[in-house]
Amino acid sequence: MGDSTLLHSRSISNTVAVGHKALIYSDNSSVSKVSGNTAVGYEAIMGNEVPSNNTGINNTALGYQTIKNLTTGSNNTALGFKSMQNNIDFNNSTAIGANAEVNQSNQIKLGDDNAELVSTSGIVSSGKGFLAKGINES
Repeated sequence: MGDSTLLHSRSISNTVAVGHKALIYSDNSSVSKVSGNTAVGYEAIMGNEVPSNNTGINNTALGYQTIKNLTTGSNNTALGFKSMQNNIDFNNSTAIGANAEVNQSNQIKLGDDNAELVSTSGIVSSGKGFLAKGINES
């Protein structure tokens, strides 16, 4: 739904696109199908202008130009204005907040580079048992 949404898409399944140019270049003839992507917002998961370069699957983008330039990255989630806009090939990453950018696969980014504090009323834990320096566990 939206002007030019899924315009060049022919080989897709289980995909949702809402917004001007959302998933416009998701057609990829080199794989059986591009699937599982959800793009809601102006130019969300727009991709590379060469549709055959866009093989990313199972990505979720919500917001203006979220994951805009994605090509091969898969299993990513971006929420917020221009979040993860420059991710083209990272996998399994999450960016939350306006202009939040990841710089590698398997990363979670909260807010843009100006964010100075992440606050919670609960405990932050890690499967690896690491807490950042200066954080005291009660």
